Amino acid sequence: MKSLRSCLRLLAACGAMVCATPLMAQADNSFDGSWAAEWKTHAGRLLSATLQLKDGAGTWHVQATRTNEDPCSKLAAPATVVVREGQPYLQIKPGEVIAGCTSSLLKLTKSADGQLKGNWRDGRDVTISRQ
Repeated sequence: MKSLRSCLRLLAACGAMVCATPLMAQADNSFDGSWAAEWKTHAGRLLSATLQLKDGAGTWHVQATRTNEDPCSKLAAPATVVVREGQPYLQIKPGEVIAGCTSSLLKLTKSADGQLKGNWRDGRDVTISRQ
């Protein structure tokens, strides 16, 4: 009897995994390639980054930051594009390289000219253009 319950639980768990699979985030290869991003600091200074993606994953690297700025912004951070329910998101995860660095999640929209637009947590705009 105990063995039958264990088998039924296992079957139920497998069934739940199969049903949930289409709802899980999927990488989107249409974003693969080289990208350049631009945004402004709170003080109005223009910042830029490069984004390199292959199979929906790659690196985000902020360009030419000042030496006294946060070390989290100077590294080549892991980045991925995932699509959840048809909506693309860019995940930037510097915390995977330096403990304590904060990850970012940008909800992306594609403009008519092919650029990607997003916003940082504080609402500042980010424009990402294919290179």
